[in-house]
Amino acid sequence: MESVPRYEAPAPYRRFAQALVDQESFPDTSMCVGIFTYPPGAKSHTHHHTAENEIYFVLEGELTSIQDGRAYPVPRRSLVFIPRGVRHYAENRTRRRCVFLAVHAPIVPDLLEFKRSWKRVGARRR
Repeated sequence: MESVPRYEAPAPYRRFAQALVDQESFPDTSMCVGIFTYPPGAKSHTHHHTAENEIYFVLEGELTSIQDGRAYPVPRRSLVFIPRGVRHYAENRTRRRCVFLAVHAPIVPDLLEFKRSWKRVGARRR
């Protein structure tokens, strides 16, 4: 995992991502799997996906998944499902970092936008 490139989102949505499985690393895959790290207070922008579903599995800390305006706390070792078409964002409302695995299926071309628009900052560090 240390060799997997790490990307940082620009302000005001500063967070980090690593693509573990995507069409660049596994050309025949129909899904994308990534590790996301949200520092305290970090969140993504509100968005939706027209073609794919998402699953977040929290590895460390706690995440809040906001779907169509409703907040769902997702503690460590728990998951949340986000159906396609649902407006959503993720937020770390705690004082500790949150690390979660994100699975998107089926994969769509714009899903790895962070590789194009986020700053590459190296491999994941503890």
